[in-house]
Amino acid sequence: GGYLAARLASAGHEVLCFARGNHLEALQSRGLILQSDLGDAAVEGVTVTERGAGHAPVDAVIVTVKIPDNESAVAEIMPLLRKDTAVITFQNGIESPELLERLIGGNRVVGGAAFISAVIDAPGVIRHGGTLARFAFGELAGGLSARVNAVNDALVGAGLDCQASDSIMRVLWAKFVFISAASGTNAAFRSSM
Repeated sequence: GGYLAARLASAGHEVLCFARGNHLEALQSRGLILQSDLGDAAVEGVTVTERGAGHAPVDAVIVTVKIPDNESAVAEIMPLLRKDTAVITFQNGIESPELLERLIGGNRVVGGAAFISAVIDAPGVIRHGGTLARFAFGELAGGLSARVNAVNDALVGAGLDCQASDSIMRVLWAKFVFISAASGTNAAFRSSM
């Protein structure tokens, strides 16, 4: 989430970030810092909040929390949603779009797959490891839509490697099969990639 926020804000998009604790305080006081082999970024002035209430509705929401945090995250983003707001999940797993759709409703959820290694290195600091940073997303029912194309245009315009997919479930399953095979092999040999 921090990687995408830094890239979008650096490209001039209005970005609202959700954070908690020390990360929230650091983002509010000194902004968002991205360390990446693809180019560092220091973004000041990103709006950061812990609560969605009181903010204007948005065109798109990108959900990157771990799945067990979905309920609390959805409670905060609901005030931001319009009928046509795209809620894009870049969470791991095949079930994440369906789980979010059950909580949100209204066919707002867009499935997504993130191929990136990034961590919160310190409060307010995101470290992107390596050079892989690819994103695919699309409507759960398949096909392309105006909202998916609009988000894709914004991400591509921010210099991101992304693909609006007309078959996102296929992309999610391909990622799942790769991760399952790789993680099983890694575990068996007690080694990393």
